[in-house]
Amino acid sequence: MKMNMFLILVLFGVHSVLADTNTASSISLKPNPVFQQKLETFVAFYYEQVKINPEMPEEEVDSHLSEFLKNSGLVGGELFTQLAIALKSQATLEHDLMVQELSGEDLRLAAERCLGYNLLVRVLLGAALEQSSAQDIVMQTAPYYELEISEDLRQRIDHVLDTACVLNGRHRPDYRAFVSYMKCSKDIQPKKLIRYMFQVNPDKALSEVEKVYAPKTKRPSEQFKGDSIRKVRSVATGNQWWQELYAAEKMRQNKNLRDPELIKQLKKSKHAIVRETVQEIEDAKEEGSPIRGSGQTQKTLP
Repeated sequence: MKMNMFLILVLFGVHSVLADTNTASSISLKPNPVFQQKLETFVAFYYEQVKINPEMPEEEVDSHLSEFLKNSGLVGGELFTQLAIALKSQATLEHDLMVQELSGEDLRLAAERCLGYNLLVRVLLGAALEQSSAQDIVMQTAPYYELEISEDLRQRIDHVLDTACVLNGRHRPDYRAFVSYMKCSKDIQPKKLIRYMFQVNPDKALSEVEKVYAPKTKRPSEQFKGDSIRKVRSVATGNQWWQELYAAEKMRQNKNLRDPELIKQLKKSKHAIVRETVQEIEDAKEEGSPIRGSGQTQKTLP
């Protein structure tokens, strides 16, 4: 196993699904009781082995991880999903410890077990993710993006998608896997996934989205060079929801591009995802508010 995946998974979890359908209603977020029991058994077994051999060689660790994944009964997106469900947020860990009403050494040992469990699940998740291509990650994760899910889970999916497109930095995102997914689901435009693309790099995303949904039209992204209020206004006058979203996202990330009249207009958009982005412009006026894609510090994941 490559250790860089361990470092990545310390920062985030992943939630993914098998994308053999474009309908979000067919996706289940329920835990698989058989798998979850296998996972708990494995975690207990692993830490018993660590107690016996605290200096366990890396090769032996890899062997234990590989054996579990091989015999888990799940693959691909379903495996990612169940591992993600098993992860617990900091708040949940604290609650689980509090309800046990422990103290002293008992509390320390319980906290150690909880943190150890979460860490091992993340490492297993990294090992599973390491076997997937960018195409697989996007195809298996994207359906969940259209669901009403918690902010905690959406942040985890954001970071998983990051591994599929921003390895070369946000100024040079690789959207090939995203374009493939959009083409596969052309009749059902993945609005929230496209919003993610705009959050990472609005101009690159606009160019790619135009190629998929407006291949024969004159593209605003090719008419203007660099950032300008004129470009933002021009794109916003189009009759597509993603053109309004682009304008809203550009203004959200760059206060120098904010046009009061355009913001007022987009607040009345018939598309909720556009109105939500405009609202974030208002919310971000507070000094120090983190804005994804703007270069500011993002929220810390549990």
